[in-house]
Amino acid sequence: MAPDCAPSLYPDRAGLIWNLRDMLGHGYVVVATDYPGLGTEGVHPYLIGESAGRAVLDSVRATQQFKNSGASNRFAVWGHSEGGHAALFTGQLAARYRRAQARRRRGARPPPIWWTCSKTTRRPSRT
Repeated sequence: MAPDCAPSLYPDRAGLIWNLRDMLGHGYVVVATDYPGLGTEGVHPYLIGESAGRAVLDSVRATQQFKNSGASNRFAVWGHSEGGHAALFTGQLAARYRRAQARRRRGARPPPIWWTCSKTTRRPSRT
């Protein structure tokens, strides 16, 4: 994998994501993850599950920080090839991430709201 394989370097290729229009049409927020070493400096740790899973979880958390993104605390992961591998590890790491964030956020703030499933996030209910 070359550093210039990062999805963020080619936003015009978003249409290549299978079923993208259907997902967006149903209110999903779609995130394509840049793995470490893709689009950034450093070596890409190809097929290192923990690294890939963390990258996906970080992209979900980052999306949730955007005001008016529509990203909720629930998400699902879908991927092909390396993305499928990352999806498997994302599911394994999600609970650990939730616990770590809860420990960091103790204090006067309300508890964090976290995802319950495993990259694509769903908008809150439309009422």
